[in-house]
Amino acid sequence: TWGSRMAVCGALIANEQMLIFCTSFGALACLWLDLRRVYVKPSCANPMLVQLVRLALFGQTPPRHWHWVWRGMATTLRLGMLAPIGMTCCSVALGGVLSFVQFVRRCLEVHALAGEQVFQSRRFLTTMHAFNTAVSLCSFGVFLRLNVDHHRLTTRMALGCE
Repeated sequence: TWGSRMAVCGALIANEQMLIFCTSFGALACLWLDLRRVYVKPSCANPMLVQLVRLALFGQTPPRHWHWVWRGMATTLRLGMLAPIGMTCCSVALGGVLSFVQFVRRCLEVHALAGEQVFQSRRFLTTMHAFNTAVSLCSFGVFLRLNVDHHRLTTRMALGCE
């Protein structure tokens, strides 16, 4: 179907973009410089590869001192990485909703037919009446308890006990 093709296409594009990103010159250069810094100065706490991944995937905003061209490149990189993932998620969600709608439609069809057959069963009617009675009595009992509690609270407040 159209939705499953869309989800597969989105997943394939996302996978391809992740491979391209991981093997891109920018990512490999960041990794190379990070390894070089660690070798020269092991206490380096700000790896460039982590910053690149945060800019590309996790929505970190580019620094304000960057020129608009560089900020635009960071935004384009993020869109190129996340758009296929979003397309896949939307396709899967839409497929789930449409499957649920189809399930409900089938249930309503079966419900109409089964309803006619079930209401002819004496055992079913007895069970249904027993549950209806239990729910009605319990509902009234909880109402009475809430009413008593409310009345006690109102009386205490009027007497100034609290």
